[in-house]
Amino acid sequence: MKRALFICYVFLGILCFTSCQQETNTQEINSSEFNEKTLKSLQQLHLNLSDFIEDPINNSALEKASKRYGSHVMQKSVIIDGQKIAYLETTGKGPNVFMVHGTTQSSRAFNKQLYSILGKVFHIVSIDLAGHGNSDDFTTPSNYQIPGHSDLLVKVVEKLGMQESVFVGWSLGGTVILESIDALKDATSFLTFGTVPLSIPFTPAGFKPIPESGLAFQENLSAIEKEKLIKTLFKPNANNIPEFFYTNLDRQDAFARVFLGVSIGTTNYKNQTKAISELTKPLAIFSGTEDQTVNVEYLKSLDAPSLWYNQVIEIPNAGHSPQWENPFHFNVLLAAFIIDSYYFN
Repeated sequence: MKRALFICYVFLGILCFTSCQQETNTQEINSSEFNEKTLKSLQQLHLNLSDFIEDPINNSALEKASKRYGSHVMQKSVIIDGQKIAYLETTGKGPNVFMVHGTTQSSRAFNKQLYSILGKVFHIVSIDLAGHGNSDDFTTPSNYQIPGHSDLLVKVVEKLGMQESVFVGWSLGGTVILESIDALKDATSFLTFGTVPLSIPFTPAGFKPIPESGLAFQENLSAIEKEKLIKTLFKPNANNIPEFFYTNLDRQDAFARVFLGVSIGTTNYKNQTKAISELTKPLAIFSGTEDQTVNVEYLKSLDAPSLWYNQVIEIPNAGHSPQWENPFHFNVLLAAFIIDSYYFN
C-alpha cells in the first residue's frame, strides 16, 4: 500500500509538471553520464531523465519557471521561542525533504529544486536560518555558533512535523544537519554537499587554502570583499551570478559570520566525522568537480559505512553550488537518493 500510494503521487506530480510546460526544451540528454543504479531507481517510479530538464541558466530562466510552476511553492513562517523562522514549502505529496542553505545565503538558493519536478513530486521545506533571508536575527549573537543553529533547526523540524525527512544540507547547512544527527532520530536519510564534516580536534585538511576563506567569518566586508566571497560559491570564472546571492549576503546578520568562526575556532561542535562513521542511515555526499573551497580527496578519505553507492558523488561543471550551477545532474541524483532511501533501502 505504501509503495502504491507513493507511485500514485509521483505520477500525479509528473502529470502536473509536464502539463504546465509551454516551451520545447532542446537540452541534450546523455544517460551515460549517470550510474545505472541511478537510472534504475528513477525507472522503478516511472521517472525519466527528460523529466528533469531545466531551462538554460540565464537571468530570465528562473522568472519563467516561477510563472509556469510557481503556484506549488509557498512562502511561510513559524514562531520558535518568539523568533520568526521563514521557509518555502512545496505542495508535492511524496516523501518529505528538508533543505538547509549555506552561510550568507537563504532558502532561495534551492529555487532550482523547489521550482522543478522535485517540488511537484516531493514535499520540500527549505528554511532560512536565523540571521538569513526572511528569518529573524538571533537576539543573542552567540547562538550563531553551530550548536545554536542546530538547536533551532531541531525545533523547527518538530514544529512542522518533518521528523521523517530526507535532510539535505548545503555547506553550513550540511554542517548544521550533521550536528543534529543524534536529535533527528526519525530521519529517513541525510545528504550534504559543499560540506566538510568537522572533526575534534579540528583539521583544515578538508578545506582548500584560498585567500578568500577568512571572509566567511569577517564581521565587516567591503564591496570588493563581498564580490570575492560570493565568487567562491561558484566555479572559477563563473558568469551570470544571480543578484540575489549578493543581496542575501547584504541581508545576513554580520554576527552570524563572526560566531561561526568562533564556533569552529573553539571546536564548539560535535565530532561530525565520528558521527558519520557510526551512522547506519543512508548518507549521500555530493561535491562539485570545480569547488574552490572543499577538498574532495579529504571527503573520499572519510570513514562513512552508510555512504550511498559507497562513494562521494562528483557533479561535473559545478563549483560550491552544484544545485544552482548544474541543476539537471543535481536533481536527478537527489531524486534517486530520495527514492532509494525512502523505499528501497
